[in-house]
Amino acid sequence: DFRAPFRVLPQIEEATPYQLEIIVLVRSEIPDTNYGSDVTITVPCPRNCTAASATAPSGSSADYNATQRKLTFHVKKFQGGLELAFRAKITLSSICTAQTRKEIGPVSMTFEIPMYNVSNLQVKYLRIAEASQNYNPYRWVRYV
Repeated sequence: DFRAPFRVLPQIEEATPYQLEIIVLVRSEIPDTNYGSDVTITVPCPRNCTAASATAPSGSSADYNATQRKLTFHVKKFQGGLELAFRAKITLSSICTAQTRKEIGPVSMTFEIPMYNVSNLQVKYLRIAEASQNYNPYRWVRYV
């Protein structure tokens, strides 16, 4: 049984015929004791996008790259059990159609979770069966 560490729930709403509002809700499914570091959420924008403005919760930032037509949200430290909502307004050069909505996405996310093991495998004790004079195993063992 595998559970993803983050759940991403994107929504697209039509504010006006020439403007879309994108809401990306991200929920952390990892324990409260862990956190995701350097979390980046990327949302591709449609071809007829002329401008975009984004707002992000405190502790995070939002950027729009016009050449790549991508919205990017950055979170330095995403605590476990937390839920954040990222909002963006996209201005279009032509009226929004079903094809325009299909060009938005897929939403991608990159992250690191230090000291977290998805399989819950824990090494409690380590015993070396073949003790050699010229091999130092303590170089590879880290005490936590």
